[in-house]
Amino acid sequence: AAKQFGSKQDVDLQRSQLDQANAGIAKSQTQIGYKTIKAPFAGQLGIRQVNLGQYLAAGTAIVTLTDLDQLYVDFTLPEQDRPSLSAGQDIELRLDAFPDRVFKASVMTIDPQVDPNMRALKVRGQLANPDHTLQPGMFTRVAVLLPPQPDVVTLPETAVDYTVYGDSVYVVKQGKDKDGQPMTDKDGKPELVAEQTFVTLGARFGDKVAVMKGVNPGDLVVVGGQLKLHNGAAVTLSTDTSLENPQTLPKE
Repeated sequence: AAKQFGSKQDVDLQRSQLDQANAGIAKSQTQIGYKTIKAPFAGQLGIRQVNLGQYLAAGTAIVTLTDLDQLYVDFTLPEQDRPSLSAGQDIELRLDAFPDRVFKASVMTIDPQVDPNMRALKVRGQLANPDHTLQPGMFTRVAVLLPPQPDVVTLPETAVDYTVYGDSVYVVKQGKDKDGQPMTDKDGKPELVAEQTFVTLGARFGDKVAVMKGVNPGDLVVVGGQLKLHNGAAVTLSTDTSLENPQTLPKE
């Protein structure tokens, strides 16, 4: 074109053909790129879900890719627990696959909506898994740790008598005669009686329940056989351990 060896029309035509050829190359390179599978993030591949030589349609699942370094744990809690929840709270995980280990996590997010069917909150926690011990899909028991609370009196749940009139326990005290004087037997030992006391209960921890009102530290409380008792019934202390949790008994 600079030396006028051809007409301007021929030059424009050849330039157009060159542009078309370059566009065709770019299209072919794009098609080739579609046939190269690249992981969107680093992780571990699962079992292949297709066979070699198989024709694949768009959207066909080929293999799973899992990032085991960071895992999420999803669980639900009653809506009544919402005031006690906040992002960043510590979580403890216990799995049947690892009964001797406790895994640490933290609350990542709390769903702003309550499930209308279960009346429960959806909570998601996040935990580090550097040794890849845990795997997605495992079942775990989740405990959200609350801030430290003031000391409270706790009793075995078997000590509480639940009725429509209220919750009560039988506190063992030294009986008094009609003049209000402490009663003793012929050996001079205190005569004990059961006194029904209504209580206000708090949170439950395993097989124990917190007593917010009605029982004081050091009180002696009946933990079994309340059906045989009434207010003012005479009682004696027993050394029978049949009602105790076997895990709390001393080993012989």
